Amino acid sequence: MPRVQPAAAAGAEPPPAGGESPPVLRSALVVLLVLAIASFLALFIDQRIKLSRPLIIDHPAATILVPNGVDRVVGVRFRVVHRDLVSVVIVDTAGKRVRMLLHDQPVRDKGLIDVPWDGRSDTGVLVAAGVYTPRVTLVHAGRTGPILTSIRVRYKPAP
Repeated sequence: MPRVQPAAAAGAEPPPAGGESPPVLRSALVVLLVLAIASFLALFIDQRIKLSRPLIIDHPAATILVPNGVDRVVGVRFRVVHRDLVSVVIVDTAGKRVRMLLHDQPVRDKGLIDVPWDGRSDTGVLVAAGVYTPRVTLVHAGRTGPILTSIRVRYKPAP
């Protein structure tokens, strides 16, 4: 006995003829292709940034700051490769800002920059003993990075 197919519902599209894929499948393939191209481009750009010449060159500085002793100020030292606006922030081990040392300061000459820090927070209070890291931002270059030399703050016992 021959099979009888039910009549198509009113307004329903007939199934695609031949090997055509439905529009949803085509859209999914286009989205997948766009995501694959975007991932490749992001990887390419990331590798270019990693291999490019660094814009901030770290210089070892005094690593121990004793605000109530002889070493009351430490210099955050670094070299910039290009003219730019520079911001320097001191952060604690959790990455929380402790002190803003420079904010969008224009650097006219490429070269060594030495920014003093007295171990105080933005509110003027001496920071707790611990390890702090200077973080430098080059505004126009859109790059932020820590100075690799951390600063250890310790206090002398009272006599």
